[in-house]
Amino acid sequence: MNRKRNGRVVSLMAMSVALMSWVVHGNDLVFKSEVDHLRNMEEDIGSATKCDTTKVNISWTPRQLSPSGQVEITFSYTAPHDMNGGFMNLSLYFHGEQEPFVGYSNKFSCDDIKPYSIKCPLRKKLTFSFTKNITNLHPLTSFPGDYDAIVDIKNEKNESMLCLNFTLSIKEI
Repeated sequence: MNRKRNGRVVSLMAMSVALMSWVVHGNDLVFKSEVDHLRNMEEDIGSATKCDTTKVNISWTPRQLSPSGQVEITFSYTAPHDMNGGFMNLSLYFHGEQEPFVGYSNKFSCDDIKPYSIKCPLRKKLTFSFTKNITNLHPLTSFPGDYDAIVDIKNEKNESMLCLNFTLSIKEI
């Protein structure tokens, strides 16, 4: 797939913030071996794998996103620890590259994530799941290509709440 990089890094950063705004800075942990594995497994494009022991499942259909289409996301999660706030780290890579082109870290509170229908404070062993249909993918028109992402979320005690490695593919239209 043709990866264009003509000045879209700033726009991609805005996209990453918009897509991950509910997942909110942590340590600068880089789960390099997992990302390298995903980069080398072309059949894994359009998937997510966990990089910690959290009980989480996430998938989306179709695996390759189209700006003219829609996507159904299925997510289930069990909180491994209590959480009243915390930190989120997000790193975005062009698929197959070693250095991220965007890094985003943010501290968050329960008030920051409540608008996203996530119960907060979270209590250890709380389980929730949802399926969400996103029908307007047109904003992805400017971002065709394949990407890798690491999302690492810690609670206020620096305990791992969620760590996921994603590979995303966006069709060019």
